[in-house]
Amino acid sequence: MDPMILQQIKKMGISEKRELLERLKALIAKKMAGSALAGTPKRCPRYKSVSFYRKGHDACGLQRWKCRSCGRTFSARTRSVLAMLKLTAATWAAYAKGTLAGMSLKGACLQLPCEP
Repeated sequence: MDPMILQQIKKMGISEKRELLERLKALIAKKMAGSALAGTPKRCPRYKSVSFYRKGHDACGLQRWKCRSCGRTFSARTRSVLAMLKLTAATWAAYAKGTLAGMSLKGACLQLPCEP
């Protein structure tokens, strides 16, 4: 995490940290709402085409789709905050909570449910 962000978090009061945590949780939940469990995407994220079909699953088990217009595959996570991350949204939320509580990333990994 960016050291400047950590410095700003250290300056915050407990109520501000709690508010930040709730906003982070809401943002993560909103971004994850578009997961494969929520249904079919409306458009290809690259060309905005509405013509696509199912194309297997990714390593996390999310449905992949293939656009008939551009030929690229995508999932509900594509172009989202969590697109390139290997950890689940729940794990990132736990790390955010630990960081706001003043834990280091290593400390959070030792105390929180950590995925490889």
